[in-house]
Amino acid sequence: MTSAGMVLDASVVVEYLVELRFAAEATKLFRRLQTDPELELWAPDLMYVEVSSAVSRLVRSKAITRAEGKRCVDNLHRLPLAIAKSQALIIDAYQACEAMTVYDAVYAVLAERLSCELVTSDAKLARVLRARKQRVVLLSE
Repeated sequence: MTSAGMVLDASVVVEYLVELRFAAEATKLFRRLQTDPELELWAPDLMYVEVSSAVSRLVRSKAITRAEGKRCVDNLHRLPLAIAKSQALIIDAYQACEAMTVYDAVYAVLAERLSCELVTSDAKLARVLRARKQRVVLLSE
């Protein structure tokens, strides 16, 4: 693992794929891959389900069309992410879930194990992680 690694939570991937409020910031992360060969963007495998669920919710609420949702899910599998198995993270994530969901804890544990920053667009999660002295980047900052 390089020091230039980052763990992206599902909120960042949704911002990027759906082009939401912080899409420009999320896009910058993926563009860095073209100029920084040392950069690795990581996510646990549960990210695929979380992102697909969020996209589906946006389709149901008519925030995006079904065709846009399909494009997002199709593009999800093409993202240049290093994927970690959640199974290897779940025991530690469960121990850390008093202040956050188990889902969020899986991302946090992965970032801890890789000694890298966790990037999120979730301000509440960022506050929790900062209180735990974990390195976190909030897209809105």
